[in-house]
Amino acid sequence: MVKCRNRLEIEFQEWPCHWAKPSDNLPLFYLPVDLCVEFWVGKECVPFCDSFILDTGSPSTWIRRERVEKCAETPLSEFGQTKTSWSGFDGKLGQPLEVQRVRFPHIELELPKAFITNEEYDKPFGLLGMDFLMKWVIHFNPSPGVKMAVLDRIET
Repeated sequence: MVKCRNRLEIEFQEWPCHWAKPSDNLPLFYLPVDLCVEFWVGKECVPFCDSFILDTGSPSTWIRRERVEKCAETPLSEFGQTKTSWSGFDGKLGQPLEVQRVRFPHIELELPKAFITNEEYDKPFGLLGMDFLMKWVIHFNPSPGVKMAVLDRIET
């Protein structure tokens, strides 16, 4: 994977399909990327690195609760809950905790906010939603036989 300010190159990885029955035997391909993230809770900056997948079905970016609990000194009970009518990914993310000024320093990208998953979310990755993806032009399988995506930054 190549990461720089204006381009991300991500290889597809096959994972078991989480929504199909085992008898369906369907593979599911994800685009995972490891990114460093930092956000602010009050006066505390919370930096960490984690795996994320590109999720065009999510309007917002989601950070795994497990990673935040390990890295933040501020207890999650002091994070602000949002008032939203959107229940989240498959309706399983519950009432979200919102974090402000979410920064991806290695690619020089900042989102005004993101959400933290609840305890029931058991995937080994966070989700980069459309709030993140709308800042990129995505090219799938740019060369014959290559299973990858290339994301080029939209300059504004």
